[in-house]
Amino acid sequence: MERLRVKFPIIVEGRYDKARLASFIEGDILQTDGFQVFSDKKKLALIRRLAAEEKVVILTDSDRAGFRIRGYLAGAIPPERVLHVYIPQVQGKERRKRRPSAEGTLGVEGMETEVLREALAKAGALAGEEVPPRQPITKGMLYALGFSGGERSAVLRRALLKRLELPEGKKFKEYSRGMTMKLGIAAALSHNAKLLLLDETMAGLTATERADSVELIRAINGEGVSILTIEHNMDVVMNVSNRVLVLNAGKVLTIGTPEEVTSNEAVIEAYLGGGKKDA
Repeated sequence: MERLRVKFPIIVEGRYDKARLASFIEGDILQTDGFQVFSDKKKLALIRRLAAEEKVVILTDSDRAGFRIRGYLAGAIPPERVLHVYIPQVQGKERRKRRPSAEGTLGVEGMETEVLREALAKAGALAGEEVPPRQPITKGMLYALGFSGGERSAVLRRALLKRLELPEGKKFKEYSRGMTMKLGIAAALSHNAKLLLLDETMAGLTATERADSVELIRAINGEGVSILTIEHNMDVVMNVSNRVLVLNAGKVLTIGTPEEVTSNEAVIEAYLGGGKKDA
């Protein structure tokens, strides 16, 4: 298999994770040495410097310890300088271990190469490879939604573009990822839907596109449309949500307002860790 190049330095938890990635990736890979990064000021300074120069990729295990380390690093680095890469929660045990981890899931070192490649590609971390495209908007979809082929299609299109602040006279294939996301939302709302389901719609967007998308979601919600979103970007979650449900290892940890969730001791322990206060 051809080795993959990454755009930015990758931060992982331990040496086995680093060795796993180094087996098929060309690029800088740093390890936090587990929780040691909480007290290692030199390593944290290095990570901050790398993030300031370009960006860094955070790739930790999808367990309590991994999210605690991720939360600590995310609190120490401006959000626009971080690419978050997540691995799925897969039950199992790494070959070198006698018994499974406390939560019984595989870490980065136990993931298949293709799973890791897809996770990196989805976040836009691979050099020469764009973020995987969303489902394209076809002429057939536009016709079915009334935006093409009808007597009032042109009027409806102009009204839609104006509402979403999108440019006229631009081909859909020329739209940025942020513009395409807005069109996807518009298509979902075209039949006066009362509930909008969003699944990581901020993935791959620039900071400006995320800010615009947050304002759009707020506006739609203000028009009486309920919104259920799955999202890993905490800034987005806290800016658009009235209620937040937090999952940990597949189980509900807590439900509450953004303020209640961020002050919840269980959430802090699972995702933020005590080290964030020093960040």
